[in-house]
Amino acid sequence: IEVYKAGMISTKVTVTVAEKVVAGEIRAQAEDGTCEGAAIGETDTKIIKRTTNGGETCTAQWEAEAVLTIKFSAEKAGAYSVYLNGRAGGQYGMSNIDDLKAVIEVKVNNVAIAIPDAFAISGRTFTDYLLGNANLTVGENTIEVKAIGESDTAPNIDFFKLVPNA
Repeated sequence: IEVYKAGMISTKVTVTVAEKVVAGEIRAQAEDGTCEGAAIGETDTKIIKRTTNGGETCTAQWEAEAVLTIKFSAEKAGAYSVYLNGRAGGQYGMSNIDDLKAVIEVKVNNVAIAIPDAFAISGRTFTDYLLGNANLTVGENTIEVKAIGESDTAPNIDFFKLVPNA
């Protein structure tokens, strides 16, 4: 922003607009999860962790029926909106994908989130997608993501964002 008035010295101020911080928001990182009991990225796991050209760390190359389990802690119990931060493009073997009908099942604390049949992840940029609502307990909570159908039908996932409902 530049401010000036005739006869006075002008001044410039840089303003940085950042993502809104929501009190009580939880970010559950995908790379902290496990796949079939093994750490993501270990040899022979059905989901791998990789770092993208943009520097994001995400899960990719999902095999059919693979399950990603993420454990995280909540300080406050209650209803939360659950967002998946992911993208379609960049799947191994499917690098030119721009739209992906994400064939996944998501459970929070063993309760399924009703994801619409038409749910799709678009583009090659990591974006937040609202999945639905879930109830959290104080202390440890679990997100389970299951790939349903053929291999590579689950999105690249960077993290899950859980925002307390007002």
